[in-house]
Amino acid sequence: FKLTAEVLEKAITPKTKWLLMNSPSNPSGAAYTEAELRALADVLLKHPHVWTLTDDMYEHLTYGDFVFKTIAEVCWPW
Repeated sequence: FKLTAEVLEKAITPKTKWLLMNSPSNPSGAAYTEAELRALADVLLKHPHVWTLTDDMYEHLTYGDFVFKTIAEVCWPW
């Protein structure tokens, strides 16, 4: 399972407080690409009342030439 920006946008309400993310996920190993994270960040930046908590403990367990990024790395404005 990987959350998409479209699904996230539809799920956020005024009562939404947190987005909890796990990437790469356990046990599947699914990880977000930089483009996928950027799309999620674009949604989250429109909703400053939603905080994000990420669990990146498996960042070194990726396959092939995949480059791991966190959502903080791709949405930092400078």
